[in-house]
Amino acid sequence: MNQDRAGSDDFQFIQLIEFLHDRNPEVRRLAVHGLLPYTAANHPSRSILNNLPTAENSSGDLKPGSIKPGIIEDLKRLSEDQHMTAHDAFSALINLSDTAPVVEQLNDPDFLSVIFFTIIVSDSQI
Repeated sequence: MNQDRAGSDDFQFIQLIEFLHDRNPEVRRLAVHGLLPYTAANHPSRSILNNLPTAENSSGDLKPGSIKPGIIEDLKRLSEDQHMTAHDAFSALINLSDTAPVVEQLNDPDFLSVIFFTIIVSDSQI
């Protein structure tokens, strides 16, 4: 029964990822909020993030420590979304940035500008 529960949780986790780029802001907020606990380094299902197939890599075998590029791109985009969505997206990216391959994925001048702007603007809501 615990194995069934774990499989169900993993399925829900994978479904959340699909909602990160939904058109509805409330759906995106709920998706990133639901995804956030899975990004913790010690979460048993975190490895699913780097086992999902991508267009570039249909086998799903990414470089160890890397995360599916679409997930990182969705989270980067969500860091500019509404307040709570952006907050949770930044938190997820911070959690995931504990490996060099993810840091490489985050090394994007446009995204670094977003981070810098968020830090220095006094009325930033993040």
